Amino acid sequence: RKCKRSRHVAARLRGCPGVARSFRKCKRSRHVAARLRGCPGVARSFRKCKRSRRRRRSGRRDLSQRGAELLAGGPVERRLAEDVRGRRALGLLPGRGLGVLRGLAVHVAAELFQRGAAVLWDEVRAQFSAPKAAMLCTGDEYLFLSPSLRAALQKLHEAGARRSVVEVPARMCPVLQGVKGATWLNPQSLSTALRSSSPHLAGEEADAVVEYLLGPQAAGPFTMLHGLRLCPLLGGGLGRFERPGGEPGPGGGAPVAGPELWWSEDAALAELLPGRPFVDPACGVFRLLKPRVHNAPLNIRFLNARSLPQLLPGVMPIAWGGKRKVCVSVVGVVVVDGEPAEAVQEAAEAAIAAEAAAARNASVAAAAAASKGKRGQPKKAPKKEKNNYKASPPRSTAGGYENYWDDWEGDWQDERDEEAEDAGEWEEHDDEGPSCKSGGGGGSAAAAVANDATVEEVVCRVVSVADLHALIRRCELLWHIVEISHEKGTNPMNTISDFPCIPVAEPISGWDRQVGSTLRLMNLQEASRRNALAVEDFTTADRACLEQVGVAFVRPVQQLRKALNLDKTSTLAALQAIFAERWVTEPTQVFFGPKARLYTDLKALRLPLEDGRSLRALVKSLMQKNHISKDTRQLESLPIFETQGGNYCVPLLPTTARVLSPSEDWDDALRPDFADFLISFDGETGQLLSTLGKDRSSTASFLAEFASARVGLFGSELCVKFLEAAASLGKALWNKTGAPKQLQTIAQACQNAPLIVLPSGERRRCSELADPGDAALTEVFGSSAMFPPEEYRGDLTMSVMRQAGLRRFSDPSIFLQAASEALAARTPRCAELCAALLRHLAEMPEALKWPSQAFSSLGRLPIFPVFDIMSPGALYPPSAAEAPPGSATSLVSLEVPCLFRHAAVAWTQVQLLDPGIVDKWSPNLRRRFGMLKDPPPLDLVISNLAEVTERWSAAATAAATESDDVKRRQAVIGEHLTILRELNRRSKATKTMVQARLVGIAFLVLDDGALVKAPDIFQQLHTGGDSDEEEEEVEDEPQEG
Repeated sequence: RKCKRSRHVAARLRGCPGVARSFRKCKRSRHVAARLRGCPGVARSFRKCKRSRRRRRSGRRDLSQRGAELLAGGPVERRLAEDVRGRRALGLLPGRGLGVLRGLAVHVAAELFQRGAAVLWDEVRAQFSAPKAAMLCTGDEYLFLSPSLRAALQKLHEAGARRSVVEVPARMCPVLQGVKGATWLNPQSLSTALRSSSPHLAGEEADAVVEYLLGPQAAGPFTMLHGLRLCPLLGGGLGRFERPGGEPGPGGGAPVAGPELWWSEDAALAELLPGRPFVDPACGVFRLLKPRVHNAPLNIRFLNARSLPQLLPGVMPIAWGGKRKVCVSVVGVVVVDGEPAEAVQEAAEAAIAAEAAAARNASVAAAAAASKGKRGQPKKAPKKEKNNYKASPPRSTAGGYENYWDDWEGDWQDERDEEAEDAGEWEEHDDEGPSCKSGGGGGSAAAAVANDATVEEVVCRVVSVADLHALIRRCELLWHIVEISHEKGTNPMNTISDFPCIPVAEPISGWDRQVGSTLRLMNLQEASRRNALAVEDFTTADRACLEQVGVAFVRPVQQLRKALNLDKTSTLAALQAIFAERWVTEPTQVFFGPKARLYTDLKALRLPLEDGRSLRALVKSLMQKNHISKDTRQLESLPIFETQGGNYCVPLLPTTARVLSPSEDWDDALRPDFADFLISFDGETGQLLSTLGKDRSSTASFLAEFASARVGLFGSELCVKFLEAAASLGKALWNKTGAPKQLQTIAQACQNAPLIVLPSGERRRCSELADPGDAALTEVFGSSAMFPPEEYRGDLTMSVMRQAGLRRFSDPSIFLQAASEALAARTPRCAELCAALLRHLAEMPEALKWPSQAFSSLGRLPIFPVFDIMSPGALYPPSAAEAPPGSATSLVSLEVPCLFRHAAVAWTQVQLLDPGIVDKWSPNLRRRFGMLKDPPPLDLVISNLAEVTERWSAAATAAATESDDVKRRQAVIGEHLTILRELNRRSKATKTMVQARLVGIAFLVLDDGALVKAPDIFQQLHTGGDSDEEEEEVEDEPQEG
């Protein structure tokens, strides 16, 4: 229907069988008919038919006009007779006759070519060839073919393409130019011939073929190279050019991907792709393709930053992702972050296998669930294709004879199969591209791609030192890719930053495996943390010095140098990082012996003297050249400061690695024990300290940081020096609020540390000893062991020790300790010492402020002198004259005796205290002793009364009736009754008990000396007289009593 819109086309469709047939096919499908204007098949068929009509008409017209010249007797016959062999027959013909013969020759040639006659002479093979086995080439063109291209063309027939190049003279070119079936040598025909065969070409031959196919300045289409093995590879051989996505499969199936050809201008990068095709940068093909290769539709893969993600699995073990460093141990084992590389690889492979198994199980489960869900549902009939039309990939066309068909689109694969059964018909339209060929063109290329299986994925494994050396070489090439990559939108540093891919330069002295593990690779984070240095920035001597202490050197490209900020100014940071790691990994020295506790908090962070001196010289040289800044903090962390022992160099930081004394006196005192830690201020070390503005430490900081922690372990000389230094700090040392932390630390050490060394070797705190300046203590104990030794009794040391808790007699604990010491003496002077202590107690008003517990503890000690006069023969209590003060020899606690002034009422029951001691105490002091019997208890008084009356009764003599004795006895009884007067203040039960005991005791002494009981006197007084008067007397009597 659309054809009717164009009358001109419709009128010509009737006489064209090919077009009519195509139109009928198109009409079967409305969808195709609607797009008929763009159908290349219809346009091609129409052109064929019109071309054949024109040829027939022109042939008939030439014969009719010029046939007269060919009659007998004409000029043609005469000249042919002269040239018997006919070699120059055409040249002898006149112009008009030649034209007639030329038309005849065209028809003759067409007939010969149609019959496939072997009439074409092949000079190389020296035989005639059929038209289908020859490619025609004009003589002029053949002369300009290079020898390499000719050699390549000669191999076409040898490779099975059955094509040979036949040189056509210039005069024959117009005759054969329009003959159907004649194949002329051009880029398209040569590409087709090469695609149907695989000749074994040399590199130069492949370069010549590619140069011919692409034309002048290599401006031809790259589609000419598809399916051709013409790419010279590094290491020999040729690679096949393909489409980027692969050639279509047989029957228009899915594309079959072929091997990619890797491209880079640096041939050394081929080591990153072992076993993969790599274009030779020195070949002519590389030179030809280079200007346009980035946009070429070829299977060329550029080795640049974009290819790093696909390249890394073959360069670096995937299991090393996230690892910081790779080392080689002393025994030659590759270690990755402290673990053997083989163990790391096995763990990664196990994890990948487990993940794959989990994914496979999940896929199986999903498939089972899907099949279970569709079970029982009817199957859907396949959708019927309308008119049995089968779509095929679009094909290119070379344009139409008329412009009427330029807008037609669609696929005419079926029509092509019906119209063209032989390959010769299609060869007429070679300009339409290789996709139009149904013969060996597309099919053979797809088969070749299918046969060329893709290269297996290369997985890198590194388990030995040899593998590690190869990996280091690949890492160097990897950084070369990073350096030469300038693609927009890519950041190769991020791609490789997670892998340890930075090679460490080999030391000048070579790898020394006896030292320990050797660092070989590290990632960006580790290199930045270590502040790695560049080899190019240092001289050989400086580099050797830095490598000896463990600094890592790299040979960076420009991108790596920028990323790590590599410069000489980072030397200090690199040294600081390497020593910080070294102090952590290397065990500090362990000290043994009796003085090992002195070095508990000290760390042996040191270098041998020679290494430290060379490092110090390097640092000073860099400082003088202003290559590094005078960063005091970083310089102090380097072991470049000599010690006074002359064996090592130590850092100033941390403070536990050195001892910085405040004066030379302290140097002399500390040198015997701390020579390898004590910083020397002489020589070059002193000059460096002066340059850094580092002076000796202050007394307060030295005592707080170093001495306070060890003063309890120092000898007596250092302890005395410590106390004297503390005294120089003044009263601020003992401020309880607002004192600096250093002073608080020193004060705590003075109070808590056992810094007093006794002659016996025993150590005591200040609070455990008494003040030798206390006169009473000196008087009582003299030079006893409870006092500090003589060397501690200087004015400065005593001032600190008194503030630190040195005890005096005013302290209850020291008084109790003195009493215990006096009892422990067990000497004849024991009673004298105890009496002196008790007399001193009465002279101390501070004693009244002691806690009750102190008096209770003191009262239980047997330090109180008593008189033992409890003999059965004593009828009267002792007098003061009989017991002079200081004459008591027995010592008891206050739980037993009573005061001497109560002897009249207690001398037969308890012991009596020495009146020269306790009786002189103040009442308040006596009351603090709760166990002291003052006054005596009632039961003790009654018992004493009963005992006295019994003794008097048993010792009744004539002398007992004398007035003096009677008065003395009545006085003793009066003392008892005076005590019993307090009975009214007691409870009723106590009164009853006392009355019951007194009833049975004859304690009343009459004037005649007789002892009678109180009831007897009461009865005699009330016998006789008026009873009323007696009652009144009886009632009044107790009131008077």
